Amino acid sequence: MEHISVSNMMDYIDTHNILCPQQHGFRPKHSCETQLISFTQEIADSLDQGQQTDVIIMDFSNAFENKLKHMGVNLYNTT
Repeated sequence: MEHISVSNMMDYIDTHNILCPQQHGFRPKHSCETQLISFTQEIADSLDQGQQTDVIIMDFSNAFENKLKHMGVNLYNTT
């Protein structure tokens, strides 16, 4: 049942382009590794062009959950 719910929800999210292309978590063919490779490549390209590179790292562990809640998706059954 959970797989069906997640599959339907991800189909909806993909159909309506809700997630930006840089979102790697919870997506097929995207992972922590692909995010790290993409990020590393962006930094390398910037340095090769002699540009300044600043990085700010923030913890958004609940951001995806909050976005779903804002869309009306209740992840936890409170009844």
